[in-house]
Amino acid sequence: MQAFVSVIIFILGSIGILIALFFGLQALSLHREARREAYGFGQLRNKRSMQKYLVWAALSLIVGLVFLGIDSFLSAGTEAAAPELTPTMAVETPESEPVMAAETPAGSEQDVPPAANSPTPVPFPESQVTVLPSVTPIPTDPPAPTDTPEPELQTAVVASGVGVYLRQEPSTSAPDLEWLLDGTSLTVLPERTDADGYTWVLVRTTDGIEGWVATDFIKIAP
Repeated sequence: MQAFVSVIIFILGSIGILIALFFGLQALSLHREARREAYGFGQLRNKRSMQKYLVWAALSLIVGLVFLGIDSFLSAGTEAAAPELTPTMAVETPESEPVMAAETPAGSEQDVPPAANSPTPVPFPESQVTVLPSVTPIPTDPPAPTDTPEPELQTAVVASGVGVYLRQEPSTSAPDLEWLLDGTSLTVLPERTDADGYTWVLVRTTDGIEGWVATDFIKIAP
């Protein structure tokens, strides 16, 4: 694109120079005619026309020179911006020949010199070896099982005023096992339950009979 603009500017500058040359030739021709004519109206007219052509020639020359100067400036800028390409020559490096290791003939062994500072094993004298006696573990008896103490049972006495039935189940409709008189001693067992509006406890008589009695009819010792 810049080259195209440069060509157009160069053409315009050349046209300006040619137009200036044309007007200059016209002015020169009028100058010759004015010298041949006598003083009068014709000579004055030729002088005015000559002056006009000279002015147009000067203006055309200036315009042409301006365009040519712009073209020179653009050409110089393009040459300065273009990078210089330095030709480089490829240098071929000779390929290195592979170095082949010398083959050792089969069956031949190379003598390897022993290490210079290789330690020499020193035998340990048997007289200084101390043999420790084997220790036989002594069996230990397992710990004796500890008996868990049974909880201490409470005692109670019948305190209904007349006595109470010892029943087979914690219920007023359960079959009775024995009639316990008032003041009879009982052993209170841990079992307790609620039924028929009473709190029942499991008790044991002095004869070893176990049954249920309502707590409302006995007095449990603290």
